[in-house]
Amino acid sequence: MSYCPADATSGFIQLTGPITQTKLNQISQKRHPFRTSFTPRTTPATLAQFHISDNANNTCIVNHVTYTVIDIQICKPVHTGYLLPGTTESPSAEMIVSCTAANEVSGMLLCVPIYNTGSARNNQYLSQVIHQPNTINIATLDTVFINQPSFRYRTCFETIHPQNGPSTHSIYVHVFPKGVHLSNSDYTALTRGTLPRFGIPVTLRDAEPTVQTYTFTNGNKTSTANSSDGFVYTVSIYTSDDEFTRKIEYFTEGPIPVKTTTKKKGLYTPDQYKCVPFDQTKNLIEETGIIYVTPGATNTTLTKYMADQQQKQSSNSSATDSHNVEKIETIIGSSVVGACVLIILGGVVYSLKK
Repeated sequence: MSYCPADATSGFIQLTGPITQTKLNQISQKRHPFRTSFTPRTTPATLAQFHISDNANNTCIVNHVTYTVIDIQICKPVHTGYLLPGTTESPSAEMIVSCTAANEVSGMLLCVPIYNTGSARNNQYLSQVIHQPNTINIATLDTVFINQPSFRYRTCFETIHPQNGPSTHSIYVHVFPKGVHLSNSDYTALTRGTLPRFGIPVTLRDAEPTVQTYTFTNGNKTSTANSSDGFVYTVSIYTSDDEFTRKIEYFTEGPIPVKTTTKKKGLYTPDQYKCVPFDQTKNLIEETGIIYVTPGATNTTLTKYMADQQQKQSSNSSATDSHNVEKIETIIGSSVVGACVLIILGGVVYSLKK
């Protein structure tokens, strides 16, 4: 049993200072951070005591590890300073989706800043949670994350067992800086006064209190206050420091929704397919009004293909005719020579007989 190492990232990271484009380029990865599989809904999710009830069969997949959504909280902003170059808006609230997995990294937090800017943007999911409309077009949780870049860091936090003392837990934290923008009326309806502080769900902390504050004594970390609500301390990193580029990643692409497909009547299963020769005169593809002979071919239209085939056939025909003429000439020439030889031989024999 121990605390998080002194040289490891622990607690929630808040950023100080602007994020320049140069710094962002240094930590950028042009790929998707994870895949999502969120169950379609027939009615909007509901909100009760700052928790959204929408965690049934919703999962995220990271490196073939499945994380299950266990809680969605609306809370005070935890992640401050995560502003993309050129932006100045600060979040007024935060939506944190907590996920758990049976893995060395026991959980993952998807943190979405909520902006009270008066101009709604990317708000379909939360607006439906607020207004509970009677509609068939229900926004699912994944609509919050579509096309959203994200920052990510891995961190550690501690819990305290009454008899066994401290133990550590490792989680991934994703912050989606573009977040959700709500109208003033929707923001008021969502927050309803004083926002609570975010608490780590009991599943991610084994139902034990978390270390809320600590001190170092002779290089040893010691808890000075524990939280039965799951409150965790925050640490600050300057964006100008190397620590920022060492601990923070940035994904330029949003999470990928997993699309499920069903087998349609009349279609073959994969094991029923077999490779067959491709007939260019029968298997065609049409793109932008032009018929192409093969998919991906470079501007090989059917007209050009047929013209090429006719030219090839004409060339082959001419070559064949020429070959036949030469063959006939060779045969005739051989016959003439043979006749001459016979005549000469006949003359020789006749002379000998005389």
